[in-house]
Amino acid sequence: MPFKILGIYLVLVLFQEITNKLYISIHQNNYPVIQIGTFVKCVSLSLMYYYLFQKKTLKILSGVITICLLLFIVINAFVFEPFNSSFPSNALIADEVVFVILSLLLFKQMLQFAVQINIYKQGVFWFNSAVLFFSGTMFANFVLVNYNASFKIKSQILTFSWNGTEILFNILLGFAILVEINGKGKDLKDGKS
Repeated sequence: MPFKILGIYLVLVLFQEITNKLYISIHQNNYPVIQIGTFVKCVSLSLMYYYLFQKKTLKILSGVITICLLLFIVINAFVFEPFNSSFPSNALIADEVVFVILSLLLFKQMLQFAVQINIYKQGVFWFNSAVLFFSGTMFANFVLVNYNASFKIKSQILTFSWNGTEILFNILLGFAILVEINGKGKDLKDGKS
């Protein structure tokens, strides 16, 4: 089930990228698309973690954190950073912090309940590595974007880092799905290929 959610999420990301280009050409920004994309990412990846966590306490914790984050994203979109006129940096930063925490908790679980299969052949490992890499890197990018915006600094390096991180993230997620489909990985929950 979790990797089906991941597949759907990647299809939605592709749709978001197409919508981004169209929306920018019409409205000169893509703020609403980013706001919706942040919400979709939060729901999709949170569901992945919910299904991958074994302990009931971790499932409950991830659910509570997700609900709080979703409420914050919605409130932020209407109060602090209006969805049609502001870049949702607050929501994105909070989103990345939550996913760094969830990915570290899943790595801890993987160490506690190790399966007898090479870690590189586990889709869960590739998924979780992708999330940790992406969330940590994008957190730094969002902080730097805010810093640069406040001092009116334009940086091509930051744009390159942002785009490169997103591309690598999606490649790693796709690879995680391929590992699962090829039967080389085992689901942490039931140990089945």
